[in-house]
Amino acid sequence: MRVRPRRVLVGVGAALLSAVLAGLAFFRVSFSDGALHILPRFDLREWIERLPSHLPWVIPFMALTATLTALRAIVWGRTLPAPDSGDLTPPPGSPIGWRARFHALALGALVHNALPGHLGALASAWVLSRGGGPPLPASLASFLLAKLLEFGALFGVTALLAAIAHLQGVQGIPIRPMLWAGAIALVVFTVALGSARRFAPRLAARLAARGRLPRLVRTLEALSSGLTAVHSPRRLLAGWLLAFLPVLASALAYALALHHVGGRGFLLGGGLLVGAVTFSQMTPGMPASIGIYYLVCTATARALGVSDEQAAALAALSHLAQNTTHILVGIGAALAHHEGVRDLLRVRAEVRATSS
Repeated sequence: MRVRPRRVLVGVGAALLSAVLAGLAFFRVSFSDGALHILPRFDLREWIERLPSHLPWVIPFMALTATLTALRAIVWGRTLPAPDSGDLTPPPGSPIGWRARFHALALGALVHNALPGHLGALASAWVLSRGGGPPLPASLASFLLAKLLEFGALFGVTALLAAIAHLQGVQGIPIRPMLWAGAIALVVFTVALGSARRFAPRLAARLAARGRLPRLVRTLEALSSGLTAVHSPRRLLAGWLLAFLPVLASALAYALALHHVGGRGFLLGGGLLVGAVTFSQMTPGMPASIGIYYLVCTATARALGVSDEQAAALAALSHLAQNTTHILVGIGAALAHHEGVRDLLRVRAEVRATSS
């Protein structure tokens, strides 16, 4: 395999930037006497020794996180068309029933969290398409539409909680930039999927009439079929309402964590934390997602009255708990379907070949 120097430089730069941003959860930077000083926010040794005291919230946090795959499989069912039919609701016994969607999502989350490349969405669509579902472009399009519905639900919850926080005088949370970032991402996402549904069939018809690029024609047709729900307001509304389930589960998980570490308004703060860490990682040109997570999570927690030490523990343990849970759920799904590590590496290799 040929290693491209530009990719290596980008990867190293992103890793360094992520490390610097994450380090701000543990250290503060100050200028005095014309010199730059990097000081610890708290005693790191004592911080490590106290980490086991957070188990009372880490365990329920992981339990709630474990439900996300099952809840998202329900939402995906509202956007995924049945094979060889125009009906968006899979018939009884369909190979794209809830279990198949859960399996695809679990393996996709495993690939996303355990392997480099952030190919979870493609992996989920690939697994479903190879398991009797629609072709890869249709599965991926319907998956992205389901994610858009969840993103819309998250934006609605965050906007409501941000208004309540403003009325209560909560300071220190960059609410306005956060909502602007979420609104822009939501509009771009919506326009992209709507345009794909509208123009993909036309482009496919033109290419087919000229006898050009038959493979691209099939891809465009499959992509369009995966977005059939765009023209069904009833399905979209039902999917959007169902999408509140994973959003509320995530918000409750963070609310329990905030309650344990002493955050005020923890029920309010749980939803704000989910919105903050999600919207902040959509900033263009910022590949250091882990560092951004630590930075935004600790800043939001401190604004809600959490001490520096507890905020760092919240960021570190919530990140570790999420990744560990998704990996365990994915491994469980793989074992239930008798798939080993070699099969997962093959999934990742074929997904990378498809995306390149």
